[in-house]
Amino acid sequence: MKYTIFLNGERGFYILKKILKEKKLKLNNIIYCKKEIKSKLRHIINLKKTLYIKNINKNKSLLTLKKKNNDLFIIAGYPQIFASNVLKIPKKMTINLHGGPIPKYRGGSPLNWQIINDEKKIGISILEVNKKIDGGKLIEKTFFSLNQEDDIKTVHKKANYFFYKLLKKALTKIRKKKNRNLFLNKSGESKYWHQRKDIHGELNYKKKSAKECFNFIRAITKPYPGAWIKYKYKKKRCIIRLFKSRIMNKIRLEKKIFLKKKSIYLPCKDNFLKVTKFQISYDNPLSK
Repeated sequence: MKYTIFLNGERGFYILKKILKEKKLKLNNIIYCKKEIKSKLRHIINLKKTLYIKNINKNKSLLTLKKKNNDLFIIAGYPQIFASNVLKIPKKMTINLHGGPIPKYRGGSPLNWQIINDEKKIGISILEVNKKIDGGKLIEKTFFSLNQEDDIKTVHKKANYFFYKLLKKALTKIRKKKNRNLFLNKSGESKYWHQRKDIHGELNYKKKSAKECFNFIRAITKPYPGAWIKYKYKKKRCIIRLFKSRIMNKIRLEKKIFLKKKSIYLPCKDNFLKVTKFQISYDNPLSK
């Protein structure tokens, strides 16, 4: 079965390294839309197999992809929405490795949102892609535990591991044409979540519990820009980026932020949150 994989970041690189070992599959091309990806691909595969396509939906891109005789398109973290005429190119289908359980977490930044929402388990899905955003038929899904020590970096790492396990199951079903048993039933409410940006990272700690603040910080810590608060430090207005924290076991008494021994204490709605990793800067996310 011939396939093309569309990638952009670590999810795509992880899947690519694994799928190249599958003898029953033949890679046609790797598609990327950001030029800096090329240098990373050089260490994984012959660059003749790679294609830089800035806009996947342009007519020129369409003609290029049609020449490749693909059975399957695999989307692994690719940041563009495919038009219907692109989805029709592969003989079998286009599938997407989506970082959320469907239909509860459709849309952007699903892994981040699941942590923010204090989910006890993180869900991921593999879908057949159609014209609706994350509205296609469900092929595979699984859940894994979200532990207290996890943050978005460790969650991504776990998700990548389970994504490949799911992908192997999905590819076996697709290759053997088990259409009758190919799709799973969707259950629960369908909800769409917006793609998170740095401007959404402001932490309103006074109106949130310490647990809510803890989840918010770990959900968008590095490699993301991090949660942030506005503050006046040494008589200058600044932005403090928050990367790691822990909940204090004592009731809040003071109403103001205070710094002590290289830590920041945030007076949340119920008690204090101790921020142990942070960065004070004078850039303003709202201006970007």
